[in-house]
Amino acid sequence: TAAHDLAEAGFEVHVHEATDKLGGMMFWGIPRFRLPESAVQQDIDRIVKHCPGIKIHLNSALGRDVTLEELKQKHDAVLLAIGAFVGKPMGVPDETEPFVRDGVGFLYEVNAGAKPTLPETVLVIGGGDVAMDACRVARRLPGVKNVKVVYRRDYDAMPARREELHGAIEEGIEIIYNTQPVGVVDGALRCVRTELGEPDEDGRRRPINVVGSEHEIECGLVIAAVGQKAECGELDELGLMDWDRVRTRFEGMVTDDPKVFAAGDGAFGGSTIVEAMYQGHRAAYYMKAFLQGNDEPLPYRTPFRTRRVPICNDPAWELNPRVEQQFHGLGEVPIEFPEIESTYT
Repeated sequence: TAAHDLAEAGFEVHVHEATDKLGGMMFWGIPRFRLPESAVQQDIDRIVKHCPGIKIHLNSALGRDVTLEELKQKHDAVLLAIGAFVGKPMGVPDETEPFVRDGVGFLYEVNAGAKPTLPETVLVIGGGDVAMDACRVARRLPGVKNVKVVYRRDYDAMPARREELHGAIEEGIEIIYNTQPVGVVDGALRCVRTELGEPDEDGRRRPINVVGSEHEIECGLVIAAVGQKAECGELDELGLMDWDRVRTRFEGMVTDDPKVFAAGDGAFGGSTIVEAMYQGHRAAYYMKAFLQGNDEPLPYRTPFRTRRVPICNDPAWELNPRVEQQFHGLGEVPIEFPEIESTYT
């Protein structure tokens, strides 16, 4: 998105991509039954055709194939949009056991073409959208009979979008609420039951372990989907990382280096495609100001032309219920990952 905006403004733009395909988390992290590869590729092809001046460099990872200093020498400004491709650990003893996987890596492997045969019972730890993706992918793979999601809070506190959660339940996935992993043992996950206490700084009620409630849930595979983080050794050495993300000021999308900007999951944490695109527009706006020598640009705002549309043609739009798309669930051949819903006519 940022490359598109900068190229449209007349700048020469180079995109360095760590893998052999453009698309980032859209391609590597979102299951095909939710977002077919063709849909992503169509958008990428359209942008590249519309802006032929964008130069693509595949298999060009920051810190491995190119350094930030090299990029700064060749270019007038750099945007870090490195994503959050590393799964966070659960923080429990023995989680390095071979039957424990991280959710981001698991989804990456499957989107790369792997269709591994899994054990009969799979546990997914977490309550966000990555956890929903991981459990629904596991449900479709050969060998799996039971998929259970273990979440430390209750239904109301679950951060996953409701359509994702309801889709998982429709596909036969069991959700175990108010349960906290505390350790890994051979062939099982050791857990305790929780109850919700007072709200934390983020406003969410803190889960408190119930004394004497320790128990084990038997399984053949544990997939930890408890969050994602950005990781880059070179940026860390340069002091541009703030633990799990690039240290970035939202006001100007800029880092501590005035020539280096940042946006997306790698700068502000995991979110949605639309939010990442918004940040791409926003970063490009401030980069253009920087490149044009404007030290005090007006604050970024959504262009007026995207707002001046009727709210709805139907005067009773608030009264009309949402027309649900037809839900297909696993489909006739689950391992082929057919789309889970029909698009609207």
